[in-house]
Amino acid sequence: MMAACSSNETIEVNENKGDLISFRPIVKGVTRAADVSTDNLTSFIVNAKKSGGEISYFDNCEFNKSGSVYVSESKYYWPASGSLDFYAYSPAENTQVNYSGYKTFTVTPSTAIADQVDFVFAATKDKNKEDCGASGVTLNFRHTGAKIACKVKNSSTTIKFDVCGWKVGYICPAATFTFSDANTDGNNDGSGTTLTLPQWGNRTAASIGTEYESTFSENQIGQSGATSLDGEMILIPQAITAASGYASASAGANLNGTYIAVKLKIRNNDSAGTIIADDGADGAFWAIWPIGGYNWEPGKKYTYTIDLAGGGYYETNQDADADLDPILEGAEIKFASVTVDSWTDQAYDVPTPTNLTELRNFINVGIDCSNSLGYYVKTDGSISKVRGDDDLGFIAYISTTPVDDSFSGSHILVLSQNKLLNQSYLPMGFGWASMGPGWDLRYVDTNIPNIKDVNRLNGFANTQAIYNLRTDAVTVPARAWTYQSKNGSAVIEGSSGWFLPSLGQWKAIYSSLGNEKIQEKLAEIECVGSYIWTSTESSNTNAWAWSYYLNEEHLYDIEKTQSCLGFPCFVY
Repeated sequence: MMAACSSNETIEVNENKGDLISFRPIVKGVTRAADVSTDNLTSFIVNAKKSGGEISYFDNCEFNKSGSVYVSESKYYWPASGSLDFYAYSPAENTQVNYSGYKTFTVTPSTAIADQVDFVFAATKDKNKEDCGASGVTLNFRHTGAKIACKVKNSSTTIKFDVCGWKVGYICPAATFTFSDANTDGNNDGSGTTLTLPQWGNRTAASIGTEYESTFSENQIGQSGATSLDGEMILIPQAITAASGYASASAGANLNGTYIAVKLKIRNNDSAGTIIADDGADGAFWAIWPIGGYNWEPGKKYTYTIDLAGGGYYETNQDADADLDPILEGAEIKFASVTVDSWTDQAYDVPTPTNLTELRNFINVGIDCSNSLGYYVKTDGSISKVRGDDDLGFIAYISTTPVDDSFSGSHILVLSQNKLLNQSYLPMGFGWASMGPGWDLRYVDTNIPNIKDVNRLNGFANTQAIYNLRTDAVTVPARAWTYQSKNGSAVIEGSSGWFLPSLGQWKAIYSSLGNEKIQEKLAEIECVGSYIWTSTESSNTNAWAWSYYLNEEHLYDIEKTQSCLGFPCFVY
């Protein structure tokens, strides 16, 4: 808690019984040294208005930190009666932030990334001497800009990259920020949820000439996980539209939308490191990746991870059409025909599987099909890495042996992209089953696999056992070893083969697909952070739930009548 004081006479002013106005600022969400934080905020500007109107009490007064206290050079004191509204911002007016009213600012981020400022704003209303005089006024500052960061990875074993810069282009370079009448009190998690995109207006139109660039010493990126690139940027919140091609079919034409570009050299992954694509004497050039189709919102950080293995696209048109030109197109070594003396010429390319039948056949002959993990399965049996409205789910596990011991010869497990929500009175999802005598499935049928075996891939048998045991009108997850249809109605198809995965199957999915990929896929259906039922019970009254957003060791023994989500699966 901050008591009111001056920089020189702490004891004396601590005894002034709260007449002097002082502040206690809070700033969250710091990720780089230049960010404004509670610890490094040295000063801010405050406008004070008499509550409920526009009458000024003081204007544009700078409060500076002295020890743990923020005070002004010209001291201001609380009125004997009535309340005040406070509007604060930091930094003070400069070349990037122009003040045009106590709630309105024109912001133009510097093109020099290291010089960009973190413009923060706070507002608190209806404060008086009785409540705040002794302890100081709490100001909760919010970040008004959008932070942009970039990571790169390389999934290729045959090429490597020297990276020496990245940039964002074709975006709005300036706009006016107008703070709403809402307080910023509370909600100190740094999420910026009280700031909205409409608070930014009068945007300068995005154009090809607007770029923010960070360059640095070369980093060599071989086959690896994601590496963070230097130079996080704080830019204008805005709607961004991805570049879809070039502005015209003329050679040299510029891009028509937003993109991230990486400055790199592309080399063979051999001891010589031979450059295989270049644009100049040193071999370094800019390769672009379009981004967009959504909003950059205030107070949020957007981290883009780029797989360099694709090679990217040229910044300008290279030929006579307006489509994006791949940099590595034509650089791949290919052989048009092979001739062998005394043999018939033969050329054979193994195609990429396009449907479940082909994928299963490939697995049966020993072809590595792990690159199909995460592909979407369509209602017609085709598979694609592109998500669509006709998806049944996505491939979560591929094995050379049967996935489920109830399905002879099955090798592919598909996890539905539709969560089961069959009981409206349970807010998260539904209960696993009703409790009552005989609900411990170990004693139902001696021919049913032990449902408590947590390592068995026996989700179908578990689900069938739970389904067969149902004797009342309560819908349980295993009742529908089906999936919820696109229109939201529950489809009950007892013979469909959809079932609730066992705990052993969730472990197999985790080891095969990986936690990051599971999160990516399930986040698309807005299911981050939920508990998910398995079909494996732990006792007569409890069953196991999976918490995928942590890791496979985070299992929860939950009472069967509690509410969790469910994701059915199918094996092919």
